[in-house]
Amino acid sequence: MRLNRDVIIEKILAHQSSFMQLLDHIDMHGISLEFPEALFLSLYRNNICLDKDANTQDILSMSSLLTNGIFISHDKNTGMVSIEPAIVNLLRFLDVKRAKKLSRVDFENLRKRVFTTCSDIKNADVDSVDFEDHRQSLNSLLIDIHGIIRLNCEGLEAQVASISATFSDYINQSENINVFELYDKVMALNERYVLPCNEFMDPVMEIKQSLSFTQSVLQVINYLKDECQLIKEANAVSYRLSAISSFYKDISQLVEKLKQYATRLAGDRATFMAIDEAYNSLLDSLTPLRHGKKKSYSLTPDMPIFETYTCLDGLAKHKSRFSALLNWDEQKTDKRFKEYLLMIERTESIIHKTPLIPLQYIQDENETRQFEIAMFMMQHSLPNTIDDIYQYVHELLSAEIDDYWLGDALTGIQEITLAVDDSKMRVTRQPKQINDGHYYLNYQPVSFKENINV
Repeated sequence: MRLNRDVIIEKILAHQSSFMQLLDHIDMHGISLEFPEALFLSLYRNNICLDKDANTQDILSMSSLLTNGIFISHDKNTGMVSIEPAIVNLLRFLDVKRAKKLSRVDFENLRKRVFTTCSDIKNADVDSVDFEDHRQSLNSLLIDIHGIIRLNCEGLEAQVASISATFSDYINQSENINVFELYDKVMALNERYVLPCNEFMDPVMEIKQSLSFTQSVLQVINYLKDECQLIKEANAVSYRLSAISSFYKDISQLVEKLKQYATRLAGDRATFMAIDEAYNSLLDSLTPLRHGKKKSYSLTPDMPIFETYTCLDGLAKHKSRFSALLNWDEQKTDKRFKEYLLMIERTESIIHKTPLIPLQYIQDENETRQFEIAMFMMQHSLPNTIDDIYQYVHELLSAEIDDYWLGDALTGIQEITLAVDDSKMRVTRQPKQINDGHYYLNYQPVSFKENINV
């Protein structure tokens, strides 16, 4: 029986937990939108049939879903059922944790599509219908990529948040977590899904004999603006590129967070392996001593095991001198410790002022950030008179940028000096200094006046 799809979707949403399990099976087994018929029948019998509304059982039956296109096919030979991609996307949209994570192959396919479309635009006649079709195709493709990247980033953020919670339990030893399994999980998520997304949006990524996603789009923007004189169309493409690039900072933070976890877990894993190896070696060294005789049945300092592992060197001497420090009274130790904490709290701590570090004239690796600052300065209206350009840019950017640091001022100052006529600037010999609380910069003040007569 043919039904309106809004009615079917309403019933699916009412039993979305069952359909989410179908989605989990698809993701777990890597099957292209297919799941076993037995799995659906089990969910239908144990969950959907419990619905008090008899219509629900009929609407969400296997035959009804096949008839109405929710399930595309049913292969009775293999017992596999395929589901409509639109329904899968709806389920992923409902639960961000189940959003499809894009692999390196997925991003490479997107990059190739963008590269091909951009090449088609540059090779087509500007006044032809093909040129307009290719341009519209690029706009649609960028809109699709924007949505894909947004959902992918949300899904990855949820995955990293889950790992962060597990890592926190591992650090606090609140649960028995295997360091090897957690390390493998962190590395798999980072290398398979997070890094490819970061590389796809990386503005400085270089690809041999081809162009990266950002490079392809930037070339088209310049082509539309400079050679075709299509400023409005170029700005539209630039806007969509900026919308996609805005996720680069978020995904880069996920990369750094996973790197921190991996570094810590790698160290713990190496320590565990070293301890395990030392323990096994120690047990092996005991084997020759298990001979049942009254002599030579104890470990001695000159045995080979102690030549390899020196972590116990000096332990006997330490015990002879400081054994009393370890002889704690179980009834009094906690009280003494609490008293020690109270003494620390009453003690006035000395606040050490963090010394400032001189700012080096080095290029910031984040070119996206430089681009954003440059665009901000280009759009900002300069006053007719600036007594100190360095101080002006420093105060302007520190008020506008949340995570401002002194290196941002160099980019802003460079934009002003490029935009302003040199004849209208004056340099003062008296040096000054600006700082952001961590870095400082010594400079000679430069003033700007619009009405200077040369």
